[in-house]
Amino acid sequence: MTHDKDAGREWRPYEIATPIARDGAAGMPPPAPPGIERSPYAAPYATLADRTHDAGDVVLADRASRLLAQLVDLGMVIVPVLLFVFAGYRQFSRNMLGMHGLSTGAATAILIAVAMILGIAIWNIVLLVRYGQTVGKKVMKIRIVRSDGSPVSFWRILFMRSMAISLLSRACSLLHPLLGLAVSLGDVLMIFREDRRCLHDQIADTIVIDA
Repeated sequence: MTHDKDAGREWRPYEIATPIARDGAAGMPPPAPPGIERSPYAAPYATLADRTHDAGDVVLADRASRLLAQLVDLGMVIVPVLLFVFAGYRQFSRNMLGMHGLSTGAATAILIAVAMILGIAIWNIVLLVRYGQTVGKKVMKIRIVRSDGSPVSFWRILFMRSMAISLLSRACSLLHPLLGLAVSLGDVLMIFREDRRCLHDQIADTIVIDA
C-alpha cells in the first residue's frame, strides 16, 4: 500500500503549483506569480532610508556621529592654526621693534605647523583610500560609501564630494556673499532629510554609514 504524503492535508485554494521566489533583490518584493499582475495599491518599494536601515550590514550613520566626526577633523587643525597665529604675532612684534628677518621662534612654529598639516593630510588620505574614512569618521566608526553600499574611490570623495561643493559655494559668493552662505548652509541642513544626504552627498552619489 502506498501512502500519499499529502493525505489528510488541508487543501488551500490560494496555493499554486508554481513556487514564488522568497528572496527578491534588496528592498524589493518577490515577483508576482505568472499571469498575475502586481496590484497598484500594494505597498511601494522600500526607500533608500528603509533599505539602509533594514539591511544587515548597511546602516545609515546618525546625524550626531557625523557632526562629532566633523568636529574631530576640525579640532585636529586647531594646533597648526594656533602655531601660525603665534608665528605671525612674533614676527609682527619683531617688526614693530624695528627688527627685520624671521625670528627663530616664528620659524620653528611655522615648520612644526607645516609638518603637522602634512601629517594630518597623509593620515586622512590613507584612511580615505583604504576605508572611505577621515580621522574623525574613524573615531566615530562611520564611513563613506556609494549610495548602493559599494566602496567609494578617493578621487570621487576629493573632487565630487569635497571640491565640487566648495567651488559651487565660491561661485555663488561672487554673485552675492549671502548666496554663497545659503549654499553652504543648505548643504549642511540637507542632513535633516529622511535619507540624511547633504548636497555634497547628492553630487557625489554617496551616503555615510556605520562602519
